[in-house]
Amino acid sequence: MMDFTQKKFKLSKTTINYVCVGSGPVLVFIHGLTNDWLTWTPLAEALKKSYKLYLIDLPGYGSSGTLPRYTISIQARCVHEFVKKLKIKPESFVGTSMGASVVAKLNELYPQSAKTFILISAYFKTGWKKWLIRLYQTFLKTIRGYKLITMLLKMVITSKVWVYCACALVNMEKFDRRLVDSFNLSGKKKMTKEAFVDMSISTNNMDLADTLRRCRKRTLLIQGTGDKIANYESVKHILFREPKVSVIPVTGGGHLVFLERPSEVAGIIKKYLT
Repeated sequence: MMDFTQKKFKLSKTTINYVCVGSGPVLVFIHGLTNDWLTWTPLAEALKKSYKLYLIDLPGYGSSGTLPRYTISIQARCVHEFVKKLKIKPESFVGTSMGASVVAKLNELYPQSAKTFILISAYFKTGWKKWLIRLYQTFLKTIRGYKLITMLLKMVITSKVWVYCACALVNMEKFDRRLVDSFNLSGKKKMTKEAFVDMSISTNNMDLADTLRRCRKRTLLIQGTGDKIANYESVKHILFREPKVSVIPVTGGGHLVFLERPSEVAGIIKKYLT
């Protein structure tokens, strides 16, 4: 990882930490709810010979600056300002989970900012999960103003025990401690509690399917068939009538499919962009 050098870029209201690696058409990567740029490393290794990759930390995450508040739309505006001021023209934005929602919002608000948009392990509210999400939303909104409670919440969700259990039971098809320790833990420690709570609320408030129906540019969704949060069959059923949206499965991949199966995901991205 000698060529994965971190840099800082000043925006109007904060700073963005990012890594730029590779050469070729530009792809900009946006991490998930509790991660940072490092989570993309295995996929970046598989793509860097074909593309110039910008792996960014959203405000409130990793080594980027903070903001007074956080929403999907605010993060999308920051990413758009980042690429505009750097004068880069992405072939595509690539986001996972919460980051996929940010990419969809970029497609909706700034369709000319990229030729296409790629969502990995996109988060859709389906079936019984809607009731669970409502309860979780109520909890987050209740504790949002209480610093001690949000600090304790962050301590729990960033503990190794919690992270290992979440990956073993929900996020991964097959738990791989090496991958989790190397690429999934550091981002959780660095994210601010305010960003976690605000972005959790904003992601759950967003109707991703409805947003995609309003988008004008081509969109690719990559979903693991073993994703316990939103698997391929569920997503395909939700979006089967959307002509601008393609849904491609990765057999057996979990919610962290880009981390578990980077070569397969890289192959899908390359084929789609060719």
